[in-house]
Amino acid sequence: RSTLFPYTTLFRSPYRNGQEETAGRIEIWAEDPSSAAYVADDGGEVLGVIAVQVCALFERAGSSGRITALVVADRARRRGVGAHLVAVAESFAVARGCLRMEVTSAVRRQDAHEFYRRCGYVDQTGRSSLFRRDLLNGVAPSACTDVQDADHEAGGEG
Repeated sequence: RSTLFPYTTLFRSPYRNGQEETAGRIEIWAEDPSSAAYVADDGGEVLGVIAVQVCALFERAGSSGRITALVVADRARRRGVGAHLVAVAESFAVARGCLRMEVTSAVRRQDAHEFYRRCGYVDQTGRSSLFRRDLLNGVAPSACTDVQDADHEAGGEG
């Protein structure tokens, strides 16, 4: 695991993880055939890391690829490292039947948004929404309730 530490140092700032935790996740990803993590380096100096995951589509045949992490060292930005890593991730996805790629980025990361646009990604803000729900400790929370549907099914004015 100690050989992974040079790669994990890039994740400290944006992802706030410890090296041990990140190294453990990289090892898990290495064992998952639907996921991959790639590192860009220059003679052993880590320049960037990208993680990509493939998910089968439900609404039609094929899969979708998702960039789940992309970090480029400050000293390597604007040198093509990020674009190269995105191309490698897209190749991984295409080889597994993906019809599209997606990535999310925090609203405050305007520089990242411009980068993704330059890579050909279309901003879905205003056309699509992202909803999340935390599943604490691997336990599903109680089911959601939809009072309107319950009233409607019972013959109410829903």
